[in-house]
Amino acid sequence: MYQPIIDFVGNNIGKFIVFTDVSLALEKRNNSLQQAIAFLLLMFVVGFLIFNFVLVVIDNQIKNYQKDLFGQRSNLKATIKQLKSTQAQLIEKEKFAALGNLVAGVAHEVNTPIGMGVTASTFLQDRITELKLAFEREELTAKQLEKFVKEGQETSQIIFSNLARAADLVSSFKQVAVDQSSDQHRKFNVVKLIDEVILSLRPHLKKTNHQIHVNCDKNLSIDSIPGALSQIIINLIMNSIIHGFEQTNEGEVTIDITVKDNHFYLNYKDNGKGIPEEFISRVFEPFVTTKRGEGGTGLGMHLVYNLVTQALDGDVRLYSQVDNGVSLDITFPIQNTG
Repeated sequence: MYQPIIDFVGNNIGKFIVFTDVSLALEKRNNSLQQAIAFLLLMFVVGFLIFNFVLVVIDNQIKNYQKDLFGQRSNLKATIKQLKSTQAQLIEKEKFAALGNLVAGVAHEVNTPIGMGVTASTFLQDRITELKLAFEREELTAKQLEKFVKEGQETSQIIFSNLARAADLVSSFKQVAVDQSSDQHRKFNVVKLIDEVILSLRPHLKKTNHQIHVNCDKNLSIDSIPGALSQIIINLIMNSIIHGFEQTNEGEVTIDITVKDNHFYLNYKDNGKGIPEEFISRVFEPFVTTKRGEGGTGLGMHLVYNLVTQALDGDVRLYSQVDNGVSLDITFPIQNTG
């Protein structure tokens, strides 16, 4: 290493060489490097240990979260299963409640013709007794006999017509009840099925001026599930009576039925008050009703949806505007037509 030579005045008058111990400097430098490397290694080890510790903590937390989530998932599955079971039970109760109302209505309806038949038969029995006494006393006249024959014919006709009416009601109820409690396929006449349903609903209709119009080929027979179809029509008509015709006594229901390409098409319309817009998108959901607190369960239309989509493997669409009634398009496949 060169160092300058300075005189007393400050002038540079030359250079001299200074010899240093290079090995000592190198050793010092190596020691510094080793210390730095050792420090870095120590920091790396400490960092690695901290990192592993954090990983273990996080892993334990994740496992705990997974365990909690698994437990919550199991509980949620159990809750959903229980809710579905409860919903299914409520739907079944709704079906049997409708059947129970049908029983009560038909029982009340049958009571009238039977009562009239009993009254007429009692009247006829009294006339027979009077005729017998007159005959035994040899006081029977041609006029009395003529009167008895005329009254007997009229009374017999009253008895027959009322008993026939009661028999029709019982037969209709029997078929509807059997169909509603069964999911079996069978071939049936569509118009006859609907007539039986309407007849079974007579107790709900006779005190009103509501009209039900059915447009369908009277010879149309299909192979499907009559119980599902009858339950659908019952629920739709009762829904119109309870909700749509709440403010009128002269409602109109129109049922149009056609068959094309092995598919059954049913359009149901009423001229009732319609459905509020906020309910239209939710009308097929369970427990949705505008009669909350007034006896409405909110399962009637949900049952219709289930019967169409599940029992009949079909599709149902609803259209409605307030004060313009409702319209439903129901479609489902059928096996045979005739």
